[in-house]
Amino acid sequence: MEAAVQNNNPGCVTPALRVAKLVRVVTIPPVMAVALLLTMRLTLGAFPGWTLWAVMGCLAALPCLGYPLCAALPVLRKNKRKNERTAAVILSVAGYAGACACAFAGGLTGPDRTVCLIYLFSGLTIALTQKLTGLHISGHACGMSGPIAAASWFVHPLFLLGYLLLLPVVVSSLALKRHNGWELAIGAAVPVLAMLLLNALL
Repeated sequence: MEAAVQNNNPGCVTPALRVAKLVRVVTIPPVMAVALLLTMRLTLGAFPGWTLWAVMGCLAALPCLGYPLCAALPVLRKNKRKNERTAAVILSVAGYAGACACAFAGGLTGPDRTVCLIYLFSGLTIALTQKLTGLHISGHACGMSGPIAAASWFVHPLFLLGYLLLLPVVVSSLALKRHNGWELAIGAAVPVLAMLLLNALL
């Protein structure tokens, strides 16, 4: 772990730190969302017709716009990291609400609708918790855990093995000091609890 942390020289980037950054890039929530939607489409026939592309745009494309937005607007470049996180949370919740709107407009039911609601409930939980308590629950852990849990519940239990992917994400997040252990653990638990609650209610 210590090898992954930069030395006092801010220009010093160790190989371990590069790997940590790469892990975070290839496991970003939009990638996991696309993987889940395509898996459900191919195995269950979920998200038929236009709904696949509409929901994919809401869950994967819209949440990513915060970063180029902060880079493009000078007013957001100050406190860039803070503004990026705020923009990501706002656009993610907006995207998740849009996905639910598409699900209802497309007449989706069952796992299709539940997945969209899981995203919305999880996004609102993270946004409200951050606003009310200042606790920065890991959206990265949440965005990985949710698709893995949904795939294992709706498609096949073997997808639970996907939780092994959380280990390098946790290590990289701690190494880069993006989150502490509690923020990562809560982030991973939020979508699972949302899924269990929704399946009990719907």
